[in-house]
Amino acid sequence: MGKVYGLIICLSGLFTVLQSALDASTHSVLEDDPRPVNVLLFLVALELVVVWLGLFGWGERRMKREFLEVEAEGAAEVLMPCSDGDRDGKGDRRGYSGMK
Repeated sequence: MGKVYGLIICLSGLFTVLQSALDASTHSVLEDDPRPVNVLLFLVALELVVVWLGLFGWGERRMKREFLEVEAEGAAEVLMPCSDGDRDGKGDRRGYSGMK
């Protein structure tokens, strides 16, 4: 949780520093029209959200895969009945010698 909070604080500081440049460009270059700056900030925020969700999803899939591998290593080996059904050689075609 500390890394996420630190990143948020870092981005907040970055945008605070950039605020004067964005404000100056809004008043001079964009003739007091804040919409382009708002769209730019929205697109930056949207890109960050998509990247974060992608990273979290990738990490979740990786953790599930590792858990599945650990679980599979501890699983007992179970033999399947023969595919031809003649497991004990006595002609029992069901593959289970004790079951009738």
